[in-house]
Amino acid sequence: MLRQHRLFLLLLPLLLWSCGAADTGVDTPEGEAVPVRFDTYIAQSATTRADGNAPLSNITDIASLRAAGFGVFGFYNDNKTYNSSTDTPNFMYNQQVAWSTVDKAWTYSPLKYWPNETGTDESDRRTDRLSFFACAPYLKNDPRLSFSGNSQAGDPIATYITPADLGQCLDVLYATDADGNPLTNLTKQNVGGSVTFYFHHTMSRLNFNVRAAFDEIAAGNNAKADSTRITVESITLETQNSDCSTSPLFFTSGKLNLNTGIWSNAENTGNGTGTPKIALTGNALGTDVRDQGDKRVYQMLDDKKNIIPGVDNTWRNAGNGYLTLLPNSAVTTATTPKLKVTIVYYTTSDDPRLVLSGGRTRIKSTVSNTLSGFRFERGKAYVINMLIRMTSVKFTVQVQNWRDPITFAPIVEDWRNTGGEINFDHIDQ
Repeated sequence: MLRQHRLFLLLLPLLLWSCGAADTGVDTPEGEAVPVRFDTYIAQSATTRADGNAPLSNITDIASLRAAGFGVFGFYNDNKTYNSSTDTPNFMYNQQVAWSTVDKAWTYSPLKYWPNETGTDESDRRTDRLSFFACAPYLKNDPRLSFSGNSQAGDPIATYITPADLGQCLDVLYATDADGNPLTNLTKQNVGGSVTFYFHHTMSRLNFNVRAAFDEIAAGNNAKADSTRITVESITLETQNSDCSTSPLFFTSGKLNLNTGIWSNAENTGNGTGTPKIALTGNALGTDVRDQGDKRVYQMLDDKKNIIPGVDNTWRNAGNGYLTLLPNSAVTTATTPKLKVTIVYYTTSDDPRLVLSGGRTRIKSTVSNTLSGFRFERGKAYVINMLIRMTSVKFTVQVQNWRDPITFAPIVEDWRNTGGEINFDHIDQ
């Protein structure tokens, strides 16, 4: 059972401004136009990036945020407070904020300004209010991530659907202020002031690491066999429960409230409310380990015409990026269903003496393991390590806090391991 741990954040600023903004650092008199500016924060990790990692499935540093961008929803509330039931995004609607390599700055267009209208109380010259909500990555007309209409009243809602190609999963983030509160009812700022977004992960992140131990070839040193390759055909993830899995550990689609950061209407795409079953196959697998069909080892080439390493004595991410899941918040540790993980892989060995089989042997193996005792939680990164031996497969499960602000500074914070390891020495073939 996993222990609960406090989440620590290292927050370092990244200035974000609009094109044409003038920074004089003085109070602005009534009537002078003041551009709306933004700062952003996101927790960062020093963990080694996975091979072939797609930035949109793991937004954890300045480079990945620049690649992803984010969208802003703005509400002009006049001299009233924000109403999460009746207000509409009449100031900004999924406004793209992007990094300009020319200006070396975050920019958006058209440029927007703080409203100058004063309230009925002459002593209060800053009664007009704006409310902002943000979502990363920025996407438009993408089936994976869509938003409630610009005329729809209430909090902005993001709808996420897990893509069929699991290599194209998204890391969906929403923003608050430094204290975790929504950025609502903000008043006109001084020139140089900014609205600061603190982005938070809303999902669980998962990746599968694979490594081989060639026990029978070079016992004790895990040497690589030059004429042998282990390649992965698929890795399948599903909830397995005695009650036909009516309480899945995770979901594959849902609606995210960008004000509260809460998912609702969670379900399993194409499978109603039943058991989610998703598989890493084809392009969702990393090119280093992906099975290429019935070939001899010297024919298993990458884009540069080099023989792929396959699953060797180096830990490699089996996926092309990361898998992101919507955790089921209703699942408790007392009722946690089991998680079934299945890997299908081939062991191919070249042997020119085997004339009738094309100079090779090719053996298919299907190995499953049912894991229990943990549940997926939002904001945490899970790693399932699979050590493939010639005689067995060993599974190890790790869970870490997925704590993430974006920073210019090279100072980064290590992932914090918040769970123990579960070892599986006996695997049913």
